[in-house]
Amino acid sequence: MFVVIVSVIVGVALLALALFFGQTSMIYHPRPYTTAQLNMLPTGLQALRSGDSVVGFYRAPSDGAQPQQLWLIFGGNADVALGWDDFAKQHSYVGVGYLLIEYPSFGAHLGKPTPASILSATEQTIALLAKELGMETVELQKRCRALGHSLGAASALQYAALHPVQRLVLISPFTTMKAMAKRTAGWPLCELLTHRFDNQKCLQEIITTGLPPTSVIHGDRDHFIPINMGHDLATMDQRIQMVIISGGDHNDVIELGAVEIRLAMGF
Repeated sequence: MFVVIVSVIVGVALLALALFFGQTSMIYHPRPYTTAQLNMLPTGLQALRSGDSVVGFYRAPSDGAQPQQLWLIFGGNADVALGWDDFAKQHSYVGVGYLLIEYPSFGAHLGKPTPASILSATEQTIALLAKELGMETVELQKRCRALGHSLGAASALQYAALHPVQRLVLISPFTTMKAMAKRTAGWPLCELLTHRFDNQKCLQEIITTGLPPTSVIHGDRDHFIPINMGHDLATMDQRIQMVIISGGDHNDVIELGAVEIRLAMGF
């Protein structure tokens, strides 16, 4: 019996260690670009580079002028910034520009992904674009709006909690990363989580300091992030619009909810 108990304890300890040290690879699923993808960018799309990294891509307004509105686009997990350029082209308007944010370790952006590194990368990418446009970073920040899908919603919220944005569109958001970890690993293993994105906390900070027009868009058949998490965020303030996409799963909600997303963006 003693041997059995020791074996169980050792097994649990080993599992805990594996989850603790391996959680980065469990949470993030980066994909690299090929050389051809970076050498043959779509017409009108500008790669933003910092050292050996491509930190994001910029699509200017349809008139080529400085953006009066700059949409920060945060993709989901296993996504890359370049994959959102079709979305940017479909929503191309006079005065509206798009900054496609690349997370560290994703695409051709060197580094390791953490909530802090993603926030820092976002701030640095905006500052880099401001320099390219011949603007002050603070002035460009005043023109920012943010749209994020899944992990991107968390990335958008943590940025907006520190830097006010003009509009927020949150697609398939979770409440907290810990709640997601509890769904997959259970308790008490979820307590080992170190990548603690907290969308509820960030959204509350935004509500306290000044809530911009905000929409939560969620598919009612989301198998990955349950729609009740979207509801929980939307009910934090009566001004937040909750949009349910009938038949929408975690990823196809973007296509199925194209009209609703466009309206949430104010177009």
